Amino acid sequence: MSPWRITGKPSASPARRAWRESGQRHRRMAALLREGIPPALDWLKPTLLNAGTRLAAVMRPQEGRLLLAGFTGERQVTGLLELTA
Repeated sequence: MSPWRITGKPSASPARRAWRESGQRHRRMAALLREGIPPALDWLKPTLLNAGTRLAAVMRPQEGRLLLAGFTGERQVTGLLELTA
């Protein structure tokens, strides 16, 4: 059950911080699209990488490549998985 339903107060979850920074993240993502996405996960830096990060992905359909990595907050906890078609 949501902490909001139990206490009547919003939780202190990492998602709340991410929501406050969504404008900065949106601007950074737009800049990446304009400039071109760097290889692998070189683009994943704060504020895109934050306490709420759980999964990062790079999908390159033209190349038939998918890259995935798991995170706990700002710490990468899995290796980089690369799938190719």
